[in-house]
Amino acid sequence: MSEPSPFVVHVGDLLSGSGKQRRHRLVVPADWGVAFVEVANGQPIEADLVLTGASGGVVVRGDLAATLLTTCVRCLEESEKRVELEVAQLVEAPGAAGDDGYELVGEALDLEPILRDELMLHGPLRPICEDGCVELEPHTESDLNTDLPDEPGRISPFAVLQDLFDAGD
Repeated sequence: MSEPSPFVVHVGDLLSGSGKQRRHRLVVPADWGVAFVEVANGQPIEADLVLTGASGGVVVRGDLAATLLTTCVRCLEESEKRVELEVAQLVEAPGAAGDDGYELVGEALDLEPILRDELMLHGPLRPICEDGCVELEPHTESDLNTDLPDEPGRISPFAVLQDLFDAGD
């Protein structure tokens, strides 16, 4: 038998009348991620929420915080960034949400998709570590931020041509 998810909350008491409220706090690890953004490994997400009964569902409002691990799309360096944001979503009764809304499952509210979507949509689509980042050199995959072209020991792509010129003399 699987363990119940810490993200699932029973809200039957809130559905019996509009305006009833309950606070809910979550501090749980999450392994969410998209492309170049993910929740930093081992770091929990923190959510301080107020769940309010509303006509046809439950309103979820509150604060969400997490440490995101981003990978720069230019140089592929990783960095961590603390993100804090506000959440405000309506979770509708079964059958009322349509294609793009959140829906209750009976009297259970699953907070995971709401919090995951809010956090991942808040992250950058193309993270860049700093404004002056100049990318990787495409052929040698060297980091142009640290491997400077005039660095001793660096072989020029034109070294073969230099050898041909030297042989002709």
